[in-house]
Amino acid sequence: MLRSILSMFTIATIIGLALPVHAGLKSNAFVTVDKTNLVASGAVGSARNSADSKQYIRCYIHHITGWAGPMAYCEAVDSNGIVLGCRTTDPNKISVLYAMTDYSYIYFQADANGDCTELVIDNRSFFPPMIP
Repeated sequence: MLRSILSMFTIATIIGLALPVHAGLKSNAFVTVDKTNLVASGAVGSARNSADSKQYIRCYIHHITGWAGPMAYCEAVDSNGIVLGCRTTDPNKISVLYAMTDYSYIYFQADANGDCTELVIDNRSFFPPMIP
């Protein structure tokens, strides 16, 4: 009896170890640039880990000496090399950028003057982190 229980336990253990383990939703959001609507978006990790050597998306905050406050700039380049960027000194928009991480999805919209009219930082577990 003990031998039969041990055999079943051994078989169950082997089967349990042999099954692949998958956890959580995983998704890529490669960089897209729409020059007609002046919109760009993409996940930082997806761009970094992409197979092409062109696409990237970034936002940064620059503290300029002599200015009243910081300036932010966002830029995206898709896999075809299409570029879109925008800038802002709006403190409310700049504050959004402090939420960026390796898992961030960035969305921005520009106007015809190159000013950011909308900035979104979306952090989700299913976006990949950047791989060095």
